[in-house]
Amino acid sequence: MRIEPWLRASDADRDQVSERLRPATAEGRLGGDELEERLEALYAARTYGDLDALVVDIPASRSVAGRRALAPRRLIGAVSAVTLIIAVLGLLAIMRRRTAVAVPDPGRVRHLELPAPFVTQHHDLIVAGSLGIAFFVVLLTSLAVGLALMVARSQR
Repeated sequence: MRIEPWLRASDADRDQVSERLRPATAEGRLGGDELEERLEALYAARTYGDLDALVVDIPASRSVAGRRALAPRRLIGAVSAVTLIIAVLGLLAIMRRRTAVAVPDPGRVRHLELPAPFVTQHHDLIVAGSLGIAFFVVLLTSLAVGLALMVARSQR
């Protein structure tokens, strides 16, 4: 729906135009004196046509607030991706490590004989526990990435 230029403007409309003028000054499109002139004309403006004349030569650009709002989304995605990569690399490192060495204190133990199944079961328990923790970390990281993406999509 097109707004007719002869219709009267509201204070909210003036505020919207003001929000276009200030970033234009920050970007170097307007000088300080020109901003003051346009703000005076802005608050004296009565119609949409008067308001349009104040910003006709300023291109519609993304607002500074819009640009800042994208940064947290990118940060969440980057942190989640890095965490996932670290978790996967940790899982791979744990999976490659297949031997465990237990060295008792030589001053206390003179001779220690353990049956082979005991050592194997103990070793398997350590590896299984480590893999379980690594899997849990990867699972939580994946959930965090999925949640971050859902939040980012819902804010669009």
